[in-house]
Amino acid sequence: MIRLSQSENQAVLGFIREGGSLFIYGIPMLKLLVSRPEYRHLITPTFLRKNLSHSIKLFLKNHSPAFLSGSKGQRR
Repeated sequence: MIRLSQSENQAVLGFIREGGSLFIYGIPMLKLLVSRPEYRHLITPTFLRKNLSHSIKLFLKNHSPAFLSGSKGQRR
């Protein structure tokens, strides 16, 4: 996150913000963004939608039978 805040990475940060790309890190990233005022501008409706969807998928993958979650083979 520190590198994204540097001036030479501002263009990249704009694309990450617009696309909500940090969603892939799930709830821990959401907690970080909420807890640090300097990163709150990264919380967008797109990020929240993707983060919620991804978090639900991970929860269901870990807490449902394999045949329901679409997993093939054994779980890790």
